[in-house]
Amino acid sequence: MSGKRVLVVEDEFMDHVKGFLGRRKDKRDYMVDIATSYWSAIAMVRSIGYDGLITDCFFPAGNSEDGRQMAEEYYSHAFDEIEGGGCWEYMVGKLRFPGDRRRTKALFDENLTHDYTKKEGYFRFVRHIMEREPSDPMPLGPMLADRMGVPTVIATRSHHHEIEPVFILAANRGWWLLDCGEKDQDWFWDRVFRTLETQMERSK
Repeated sequence: MSGKRVLVVEDEFMDHVKGFLGRRKDKRDYMVDIATSYWSAIAMVRSIGYDGLITDCFFPAGNSEDGRQMAEEYYSHAFDEIEGGGCWEYMVGKLRFPGDRRRTKALFDENLTHDYTKKEGYFRFVRHIMEREPSDPMPLGPMLADRMGVPTVIATRSHHHEIEPVFILAANRGWWLLDCGEKDQDWFWDRVFRTLETQMERSK
C-alpha cells in the first residue's frame, strides 16, 4: 500500500493512538494523518486526498448550533436510503464486540425485542440529537465517512451512546464498526488498523 494515506479522527484517545503507532512492530508503508476533531478533519479533507478513514462516532460540535443542525438533517435524510436494510443480521455477522459473542447476542436480542419499529427507533435517535445541547457530542463521524467515500472503520464505545441507527447506516455503506469499551488498549487499535488495511486492499 505504498503511497496510501489514512486519516485518523479521534479526540479522547488520540494520545494512545499515537503511542500505539509508535509501538507497533509491523510498520506499514502508508502515511497516517491525525485529527482531533470533526472540524479539523474537514479542513484536512478539503486539501488532502485520503485512501482510508478511521474515526470515532461522536465528537463535540464545538458549541455550534450548526453541528447539531447538520447532524439532525443528515440522519433524517439518510434514513430514506436505508429503511428496510438487514441491520441486525449485519450487526451479528460483522459488528460484533471483539471477542465477546455473548455481548453481541445480548445486544441483538435487546434490539429485536424493542416495541418500536426500526423507523420509529431511527426517528427517536434524530429526536435525541435535537434535544442535545449544541456543546454536547454529536454523531459526526459517519457524516465525515459519507463525505470522504473511502474504506472506513468507525471505532467507538456505544455503551454511553444510543447508536443503533449507526449500525444500520454502516451496514448500508459497507463500513466496519468496531465497538469496544477498551479504546486505551493496543489490541483494540491493532484490530482497527488491520481491518482498515484489509478493506483498503480489497478496494484496489
